[in-house]
Amino acid sequence: MSSSNTDGSRTILWCVPRSISTALAKCLSFIDASEVWFEPYAYCNATSNEYKHQTKLNIPMEYEGNEEIFQRVKKALDGMANTHFEPDRLSYGSVKRRLEATTAKHVMVKDMGNAMTEEYRAYLPKGYRHTFLIRHPVRSIASYRKMMYNQFSELGLLEGKAASEETYDVERDDRFFPSGYGTKETYDLWNYIQDENIDTNPVVIDGNDLLSKPAETLSAYCTAVGLPYSNGLLQWDASPRC
Repeated sequence: MSSSNTDGSRTILWCVPRSISTALAKCLSFIDASEVWFEPYAYCNATSNEYKHQTKLNIPMEYEGNEEIFQRVKKALDGMANTHFEPDRLSYGSVKRRLEATTAKHVMVKDMGNAMTEEYRAYLPKGYRHTFLIRHPVRSIASYRKMMYNQFSELGLLEGKAASEETYDVERDDRFFPSGYGTKETYDLWNYIQDENIDTNPVVIDGNDLLSKPAETLSAYCTAVGLPYSNGLLQWDASPRC
C-alpha cells in the first residue's frame, strides 16, 4: 500500500520524552526528497540550561555576536552527550532561520515540547504544521530515567546517591529534566498552538499506538500532514542514523 503527495510539506512533531519518537523520525527519513531535523530546539534548550547552570544568566538568543559564549557551552555539552555539536546551531534564532530557509520538498522536525516553553515561542518557525506525540507518563518517565542514568553513569558524571541506579533521582540528579516532566510543557504548547490560531486542530498520536499498530498509525499520520506513505517506511536496519 502506498499514497503519494506531489506538494511539499513542513511539519514539526513535538514530543514528550521517550515516546518512540526517534523510531518514527527514522521511518520518515526514508521518504524521498525529505529532510529530517533531530531535536534542534532541544539542543538549544540544553544549551540555555547549561549556560544558566554555569553563570546564573540567560543565554543570548542569537549566535552572532556571542560566539565565545556558545563555544564555551558547546564544550560542556559535548562532554555530557558524548558527541560534537556545532555552536552556530545552538541558538534559538539560528534554528528558526535555518528551518524557514530550507528548500527540501518535505521537512520533518522531531523535537521536544519542553524546549518550546513560553519564553522561546517567538522562535517558532513560520510555515510549519504542528503535531504532537504523547505517551503515558508512567512509561515515558521510567524510560527516560533509565536512559539518563545509564548515559551519565557511562560518562562518569554521577556521584554520591546519584551513582547508584537504586537511589538515582531524575528530578534531583538531572538538571535537564523539565519541571513539568515534559508532559505539562507539551500540553501547554498544544494549547498555545490552538489559542493563537497557528493550528486549530493539531494532529496528536500516541507512542503506544505506534508500537501496537505501526502501519495504521504511520499511514494516518502521513496522510494528515501531507507526506507520502508506503509500507517500506517500516522496514529498515538497526543503524541509529536517520
